[in-house]
Amino acid sequence: MVVVGAILLGVLAVVGLHYWPSLSLRGWVFKAIVLGLGLYGALLSAVMIRRIGDPSLPVPILAWIVAVVWVVFGAIADANRRQKDREFHGFDPHEDKRETSSSFGKQGTGRGWAILLTLVGLGMYGGGIALAWHTSRILEAPIATTAPGVADGSAKPSDARPVTPALPPDIVDQRNLAAAIAVAKPKLTDTRDAPSEGAKLLLRWAAARMKWADVALAKNETSLALVEKDPGPQIGKRLCVAGPLAKIEKQTIDGIELHLARITVANGDAIEMYVIGSTGTLVKRKPAKFCGVVTGRYDGGGAPATFAVGMFDTAKK
Repeated sequence: MVVVGAILLGVLAVVGLHYWPSLSLRGWVFKAIVLGLGLYGALLSAVMIRRIGDPSLPVPILAWIVAVVWVVFGAIADANRRQKDREFHGFDPHEDKRETSSSFGKQGTGRGWAILLTLVGLGMYGGGIALAWHTSRILEAPIATTAPGVADGSAKPSDARPVTPALPPDIVDQRNLAAAIAVAKPKLTDTRDAPSEGAKLLLRWAAARMKWADVALAKNETSLALVEKDPGPQIGKRLCVAGPLAKIEKQTIDGIELHLARITVANGDAIEMYVIGSTGTLVKRKPAKFCGVVTGRYDGGGAPATFAVGMFDTAKK
């Protein structure tokens, strides 16, 4: 029993720490549900596994609590059923039937009850871990975002835009993020020691036009690991990252007010970014969620990090 309980609680602690950057963004009620299911399920499973081996042991208080909840919900369901029967038949057809008493709690726990309640405990435990996993929005599997007809070579020459050697100065006139990235792409280079000229160019468009819906994703187009491996193919792709803020400071770059921030995720990887829009009450060490466009890598603010331009979810509109 002790060994099983220690293993289940240890796994729960590891899972909780791994997904804490995502869990910390949720409300206290959700956190309490996840923690309650995990702890209660682990403890109930441990004490009931002991009773599978020795069913003569008395029913533990943890099992009685489950039984009481079950009886209460059963009584409510039975009352509703009886009410419907009376409305339909004019009487309760089950009223004269003898009630069958339960063997629960009599002469020890009983092996059947011990097995059933062990499964209930494991189900609660698994539910808590599943909820913790569900909060994670950092998906490592990237999806392709190349414009249709470009990667597969099916685009006709007439469909391609004329390529000019110089970037147009009116990036803020671009109607959407894809068009803005296309304009900035030639200058989105992996400079490492400082944000590239392309990042500052994209920042101009972001300050004027970017909305949360432009960068918020259900599934990331790239990952921090892929950017670290080979930044070039990942530049211009979008991702969302959640974790505690390692730094956040207000700056003015080329006349644009913004925040320079850094997030370190659970596995130690980091992302540095230009953030436009509202930052709400976010401060250093507070959990935050950022979504934006990868512009390269940046090695000048501490450990090597991915660099991006985007927004915090406090700026949702």
